[in-house]
Amino acid sequence: MARAVNINHEILVWARETAGLSVDEAAKKIGLSSTQKSSAGEKLAEFEAGEKYPTRTQLLKISSVYRRPLISFYLNQPPRLGDRGEDFRRMREPAAERANALLDALVRNVRARQQMVRAILQDEEETRPLDFVGSARIEEGLDTVVQAVRDATGIRSETQRRQPNSSALFRYLREAVESIGVFVVLMGDLGSHHSAISEEQFRGFAIADEFAPFIVINDQDARSARSFTLIHELVHILLGTTGISGSAQAEYEPDGDAQIEKFCNEVAGELLLPTEAIRDIQLDDDLSNDEILDVAEAVSRNWNVSQAMVSYKFLRQGVIDLG
Repeated sequence: MARAVNINHEILVWARETAGLSVDEAAKKIGLSSTQKSSAGEKLAEFEAGEKYPTRTQLLKISSVYRRPLISFYLNQPPRLGDRGEDFRRMREPAAERANALLDALVRNVRARQQMVRAILQDEEETRPLDFVGSARIEEGLDTVVQAVRDATGIRSETQRRQPNSSALFRYLREAVESIGVFVVLMGDLGSHHSAISEEQFRGFAIADEFAPFIVINDQDARSARSFTLIHELVHILLGTTGISGSAQAEYEPDGDAQIEKFCNEVAGELLLPTEAIRDIQLDDDLSNDEILDVAEAVSRNWNVSQAMVSYKFLRQGVIDLG
């Protein structure tokens, strides 16, 4: 049986490790069998050391298991990791190696789609750069950027409130965002539930490209959270910042990349639940927690946002006091 003798064995190691697999795990998934002379893991280790070469059939299986194009195993050196742009996440614990590998594979997938769309658009003579990409600055302030989002998309607060539920609100927002030339993708795995990426690993991903801006929303996350992620990532595009975003509840320091992420959160929160909507709400000091939650639930229903967002706005506006 023909052997793939021209492959770079060092790339076999790199591809397995970036897939988040141990030697034994990979050997099992590839379908290598153990014999009296050597285990399946030892056979794979021989491939990786360049002592033996896989058959072409085995290499095709390796390519599938590691989620790498076949040609990559013939390169002189490993290609770069998936370019995530800036990593705006603030995670309490470092991500597991497999989780990072899956995320990089997803980013490569999205980047390939985006580059293909960009190339098609640029072949059209009438295609022009989108002027809203990179048009906003944090220094302009919250209200100005919220209005910039509304001006660019045509999103109106009165229309937001007319939506019957959070799914309908997301559809309305998505149509408005896509109508201005932003491509919105719901994607949280690599084609099967076995490769699902938790919302704790990433909530969204924005590519701030002036011809083909992309927004990826992790569809493993709750449906009620998608509107927030969509607007958050759109703000990244207006700011011209490409990157991965994490939890809206993360703590951010007021500098650098963290300042950008916090600002995107604030703009999304203000657009989805304007401060004026709760400005006149006053809660008596003797209200129980359940009664306060009832008020928050009523506001959340009216605006199709989560109770967590309403509670956060209550706290920020002094409607409730944790002290």
